[in-house]
Amino acid sequence: MNAAERNAPDRTTPEPAKPDRTMRVVLIIIAALLLAVAILLAAMLLRKPDAANQQATASPSATQSPTPSSSRSASPSPSTSATTTTTTTTTTTTTKAPPPGPTFSSFSAPSSAGCPDASSVVTITIHWSSSNATSAWIGVATKNAKAEPYDTVPVSGSYDIGFPCSNTHQVYTVTLEDAGGHLTSKSKDIQR
Repeated sequence: MNAAERNAPDRTTPEPAKPDRTMRVVLIIIAALLLAVAILLAAMLLRKPDAANQQATASPSATQSPTPSSSRSASPSPSTSATTTTTTTTTTTTTKAPPPGPTFSSFSAPSSAGCPDASSVVTITIHWSSSNATSAWIGVATKNAKAEPYDTVPVSGSYDIGFPCSNTHQVYTVTLEDAGGHLTSKSKDIQR
């Protein structure tokens, strides 16, 4: 490098201007607020209505306000005026009650399998009838036969199933489901 180059002004490219820190903070705050509003709106739109808070309400109100007024003056033409205002507002909101879900009309199973010894398998019969059910399952060692089914069964009927006498007891469950996906279960803990 010669002396002229050393004494020449530095001609390197200038650094790009850095964005204003305040502007960056403001933009981050605005973005966070927009995100919070979007999440809140999504939660409100996806929320299921609470059936307990939807009640049929009727709030009729009638207001009648007669305002007769009469005035006399010393002038030769007397004047009398009467005003009657009637306002009736009736608001009725009716919400259809949700269906009751599936119900058991009856459910029966023996309380004991009547095992002759611990190595036998005894057949037991479970009976049930239902209303408002579209599907049904039977399960063993569960309280929800849809989640852990042994078999699919009719919504009303009976089912013969083996009880292994090596067990001291066993839980048998019938689970019903309606068209809306509501579940109802009945269980029986049968002893050996």
